Amino acid sequence: MGHNPGACRAQGELEAVAQRYQALILATRCDHKKAPDSFQSVDIDSLELVRPRRVGIESMVLHAIGQVGLRGKLAAIT
Repeated sequence: MGHNPGACRAQGELEAVAQRYQALILATRCDHKKAPDSFQSVDIDSLELVRPRRVGIESMVLHAIGQVGLRGKLAAIT
């Protein structure tokens, strides 16, 4: 198969957009009102995964990109 530089550029732009949205989503979940001394020490070996995620944030962002038609918009500019 031939190499399509436009597709590679679009994939890179899509990745950048996905990472930006992920950062925005994570930033809205952070509680910046906590004092810096509120950190706790945690024994990693004692942690148990109680509710595993079935859909990762990447999948959610990809679905949102599909809903707003970003792929078509990116394809239109290449």
